[in-house]
Amino acid sequence: HGYQTVTFKELDRGEDLPSNPVIITFDDGYESFYTQALPLLLELGLKAVVFIPTAFAGYENDWDVQWGDHRYRHMDKAHILECHRRGMEIGSHMVHHLYPGFLDDRRLEYELTASKEQLSRWIGDTVISLSYPFGKYNARVVSAASQHYRYAVGQSAAVLVNGRLSPLFLPRVNVYRMDSPHQLIKKAGRARGGIFSLRDRLIQKGAWASIALQYYKQTSERKTGNHAQAN
Repeated sequence: HGYQTVTFKELDRGEDLPSNPVIITFDDGYESFYTQALPLLLELGLKAVVFIPTAFAGYENDWDVQWGDHRYRHMDKAHILECHRRGMEIGSHMVHHLYPGFLDDRRLEYELTASKEQLSRWIGDTVISLSYPFGKYNARVVSAASQHYRYAVGQSAAVLVNGRLSPLFLPRVNVYRMDSPHQLIKKAGRARGGIFSLRDRLIQKGAWASIALQYYKQTSERKTGNHAQAN
């Protein structure tokens, strides 16, 4: 179908885009990206952007609610650096993968800046892209993100600012492990109606279980005076 991959870094440098450009993104930076996706991307000559929640680098995803209590390990620092060296772009997924709407201004600023600074140190390059945790954001979150990032992606529909697509509100097409090649091609072609769109919306609703768990934990921390610290 002639799609050619680019990264946000390439967009930011103002390079001429190839025909049928597409940005492939991976949230969470799981170890499976390094062991399974990276070799395939390299074999096919493709690039991707991987968004990392820095506090969980090398640890399991206990921030998430999983059916059957399954846990998945995130890439560690060495994996992240190797991905960067192999041509993948590294982006921020904040520090603790917290729902941004729950954060006060001070904590939001910390989550945005500490993750960017940590990742930039690890890879020796400036991080310019962000994926909002759970794909959620509001005007306050976007305003704070704009002070530190050039590009940001979420799960919402496209937002136009003065008639143009804003680089801080970039929409995405979700791809899941159960998607067939046929479904992937339909999604890439923006044929998002029907059963695929309904199914994806239902899957996205499942993220609210993790958000509810975070709300419970944060409420408990406030009562006890304890707060999570970055690794």
